[in-house]
Amino acid sequence: MQTKEAEQSRLQKPASEFRDYANAEPRVAEFYRLNHTHQTLDFVLEKKRDYLALNRKTLTVWEALEFLETLVDDSDPDIDFTQIEHAVQTAEAIRASNQPRWFIVTGLVHDLGKMLCLFGEPQWAVVGDTFPVGCKWSPKIVFSDFFEHNPDTRVAKYQTENGIYEPGCGLDHIHMSWGHDEYVYHVVKDHLPIEALYMLRYHSFYPWHKEHEYQHLLTTRIAKWSSGCARSTATTCTRRGRRAPTSRRCAPTTRIWSRSSSPRRCAGSPGCHARPRAVSIR
Repeated sequence: MQTKEAEQSRLQKPASEFRDYANAEPRVAEFYRLNHTHQTLDFVLEKKRDYLALNRKTLTVWEALEFLETLVDDSDPDIDFTQIEHAVQTAEAIRASNQPRWFIVTGLVHDLGKMLCLFGEPQWAVVGDTFPVGCKWSPKIVFSDFFEHNPDTRVAKYQTENGIYEPGCGLDHIHMSWGHDEYVYHVVKDHLPIEALYMLRYHSFYPWHKEHEYQHLLTTRIAKWSSGCARSTATTCTRRGRRAPTSRRCAPTTRIWSRSSSPRRCAGSPGCHARPRAVSIR
């Protein structure tokens, strides 16, 4: 458990000092060792077959968020807030910066795909930074040295710059490492604007929107979505340097949520309806 002084120091850290993997706890390195060892192209294709039928479970959106109360992200080097705290924290920061309602909703549900843990998936198959599979890994991916243990290193085509893809094919035609981003995108893709969908699907693709890698695979129109993802993740990091939200401070976000157009499916089921009465914090 952290001392009061250590917690205060963490909360006062400026946004520029977040994502400090050099000084991360050992659990973070172990997470990425497992992630980079097991996230192969075959694994990603298998998980897409398993989950993208969206037929696993029916929950309201708020019920799904409440499940995240039990989850602390092992890949995060900065905070040990629960995921529901992180979700509301992010949405509150977006609301406070006078962004449109769809952006607030996007902030609230951006990590909803971590519901995959409820289905028994290990965290290395759910959270963490994402990256393309089926082509050469960028050295700017965090803990990239761990890829030496990945079976795809033995497939020569996967170790070329373009791999299985055509140059300029665009993000929609690239298989990303499997996790919560891809899952939540498919759950809400019929209910939010395209700007929100790019933020959800690629907000963990830091090698792209932070390091500007993989440009040879992208189309020319992708640049504006990169800036949108960068803006959303910057908001997240800025808000991380503050205390976990309380019920009183959550109220503005939940009021916006209850009046906004919201995703009508969650937890991978077409029958999940978000009801305003299910979206209040007591």
